[in-house]
Amino acid sequence: MAIEISGLGAVVHIGYVGGEGGDAAQTLELAAGQAKAGLPVTLIVPQLPRMAEMAEPYRNRPNLHLVETPLIRFNTPAQNPLAVGQLLQNYPADLYHLHTGDIAIPRMTLLALELIRKPKVVVTIHAAYPEMPFGSGRARYWASSARRRLDFVVTPSKHGRETQVQYGVPPEKARTIYNGINLQRFTQGDPTIARKRLGVAEDTLLIVQTARLHPQKRPLDGVEAFARIATEFPQTHLVYVGTGPLKEATIARTHELGLTERVHFMGHQVNIPDWLAVADIWLTTSDAENFSISVIEAMAAGNAVVGTFCRGNDEILRDGENALTAPVGDIGRLADGLRQLLQDASLREQLRHAARATADCFSHEMMVAQYLDLYREAGRQ
Repeated sequence: MAIEISGLGAVVHIGYVGGEGGDAAQTLELAAGQAKAGLPVTLIVPQLPRMAEMAEPYRNRPNLHLVETPLIRFNTPAQNPLAVGQLLQNYPADLYHLHTGDIAIPRMTLLALELIRKPKVVVTIHAAYPEMPFGSGRARYWASSARRRLDFVVTPSKHGRETQVQYGVPPEKARTIYNGINLQRFTQGDPTIARKRLGVAEDTLLIVQTARLHPQKRPLDGVEAFARIATEFPQTHLVYVGTGPLKEATIARTHELGLTERVHFMGHQVNIPDWLAVADIWLTTSDAENFSISVIEAMAAGNAVVGTFCRGNDEILRDGENALTAPVGDIGRLADGLRQLLQDASLREQLRHAARATADCFSHEMMVAQYLDLYREAGRQ
């Protein structure tokens, strides 16, 4: 039986996401979760190869109509106004839920929404940091549109909400709903699959990092920290799962340090639960996060975490309780954390249990329920 939300019928999600990060994953998961709960949902995403790959498991699900369209331009705030108008005309809704990995919704989309006054509008901003200057023309228009036309602006972190309020989004419209994941999926990884791909012995301890090789993620810090403990723990290897613009530089530094045989670059992988299942330690070296899905996934898998205490991570990692943390760029502290866990199996086990308990607070079901509550609140306004 379909659920009812007072004052609302059809809900249309529009994703300005490209299938390369957590913004796309969360958009897909939220729409699918609402459809599973019985809400008729249309999800519209850009027509892109990576997006198609990510969307494949969501096709043909009950109550979920998945649309891939060239009418959405990805990775640019400059949308075609005629295309936006056609999109909204083709898919009328009682509530539009817009998603973006940018810091604001494209201006042409906001303008088109101004012209159709009836529908409710909820926006999820998956970026946390001020990527457009405060006080700029775009920022002023965004804040003005949020005040006049948007019902709620949601961010998946508290500091993301603070950024939106600084832009001028009314505090009562700015909400935080944390990212959520399918917890069960990340408890069912098969470590034998990943270990076979690596070709390492059963007694090899593995430090795994699942992240883009991107400046924000600081992958070179992981290599440097590993180099400091590599001699002490000769049966330990470092594994990077992901790719990005720093891949070649990270590989080159591995060669310089003489660690080629012990650092593995596995590229883009879709079976992340298997790679988390094989990890003795999960490592994150980011300089900033919004609210990292990768951290939740690692914790749900029961990984002992060593990570940077950057903004975003500071909303989930607690040093000595559910992780060992270090300041951003502090190679020595990262190495110390790895050393502690490699030589203390009981500490690894303690952090694993605490990590799982933390992840239980960020389930997919809880995220879906909180968004449905927000829709109900919008419907009452």
